[in-house]
Amino acid sequence: MTDLDYYKKKCKAGDRGAAYIALGLCRRAKKTIPMWVLDAIEIDGLERYVQDWKKKVETPRYRQAQQDRSVYLTVLDFRAQGLTWDKSYEKAARIVGTWDGTELNAERAKNAYIRVRRLEKSGKLV
Repeated sequence: MTDLDYYKKKCKAGDRGAAYIALGLCRRAKKTIPMWVLDAIEIDGLERYVQDWKKKVETPRYRQAQQDRSVYLTVLDFRAQGLTWDKSYEKAARIVGTWDGTELNAERAKNAYIRVRRLEKSGKLV
């Protein structure tokens, strides 16, 4: 059994470092890197990316920004239908949910709209 076969078995058994060790062996020996090594490293990188993304999504600031954006788009939709600003805020407050379970009223909807509009004008929001 070669070293690569040994690390392939370890990788299949769940050892995350085995693919990286096999990659190092292939580089030092100037051998072609097997596909299982590349697949394992790619999957490991994707899993880390997803974990980082989940941490980012779980922050209150991110969730609040998403809620504000949802309110902003809903208000714009109602304005396009011909409603007044006040009616648009009221309807958006009734439709859009909150991530923290609090009540969204017309005043909070207006503040959310203003926050997103301010970011949009400054060029920070794409």
